[in-house]
Amino acid sequence: MDEASLPIDIPARSTVEWLTSRQKLPSDWNKRLVAIQAKAAECYKSLPADTVSKLKGGPDAPLDYTRAVQIRDLLVPTSERTLFGGLTGPALDWDKIVKAYEKGGEAVRRHCALQALS
Repeated sequence: MDEASLPIDIPARSTVEWLTSRQKLPSDWNKRLVAIQAKAAECYKSLPADTVSKLKGGPDAPLDYTRAVQIRDLLVPTSERTLFGGLTGPALDWDKIVKAYEKGGEAVRRHCALQALS
């Protein structure tokens, strides 16, 4: 059996450190995550009450990547579009938050943390 076909054995608890050491996640991911969550909390305050009531997990669920995706997906059908099809208003803000999670690898880090808990 050659080395390329061997599985990678990484303990679930050290997955984030492993990804950071191999530069798959930025080394300052903590700071980036705090900034993204602050922007999400700010935008969450301006959400309409009917949108908040439609969210899974109720209004007290944590504002993480999956929650941001839920909010964006609820806002997209009712939002206006620009001339070129881009989002406007609150849907644009939540789309930027989701893209910030994805760009910084925060979604990957979140899934690694969930994997370590299970």
